[in-house]
Amino acid sequence: MDDIGIFILSSGSSKRTKDVKHKALLTFDSSALIIYQIRTILNVFDKVNIILGSQADVIFQFCKNNLDGLEFSKVNFYIFDEWNKGRSYSLSHFAKLALNLNLDWCFLVSVDQPISEKILFEMQKNIFNFDADVFLPTYKNKKGHPVLINKKTLEKIKTLRDNPNLILSSIIMEMKVKEIEINDKFIHLNLNNLEDFR
Repeated sequence: MDDIGIFILSSGSSKRTKDVKHKALLTFDSSALIIYQIRTILNVFDKVNIILGSQADVIFQFCKNNLDGLEFSKVNFYIFDEWNKGRSYSLSHFAKLALNLNLDWCFLVSVDQPISEKILFEMQKNIFNFDADVFLPTYKNKKGHPVLINKKTLEKIKTLRDNPNLILSSIIMEMKVKEIEINDKFIHLNLNNLEDFR
């Protein structure tokens, strides 16, 4: 079976919510968003990888205090010191980490885009059914998140920091993409600001 991993990218500064607190620590579905994301993923995967940057120490300690011992032992934290150089640098760092783990496939989850178990299950089972480099979920025929990418795509993403004119969506569109229709509104859910959380 192909090795499939999952990363939560939570390295940004959360500019739109920083006057209150980091976006990862705001409440979603009765817990902090990052706790929700971790627990959802651990219902599907044995391990979850998280890339931290801005307020890394605060978020790490919060997770340590709010996850039980078994849950916490299943989370690998990576601190990215160059997070303030922009998303391209963070994505490049993510790709390098995933390649170092020798993953054949990897989910990329942004901390502010809540996921569901259903989405993860439905997407990963398709890697055996279709010849594709990238899987994108759709809801009502509109693309959303998270993205599931193979090793070939990770190699391309790794170059983002050296190619400032490139963006993730451009790389994805160069690859062989398969869209998977899933009846789950979380596919379009983005928590960009405090109003979205409310």
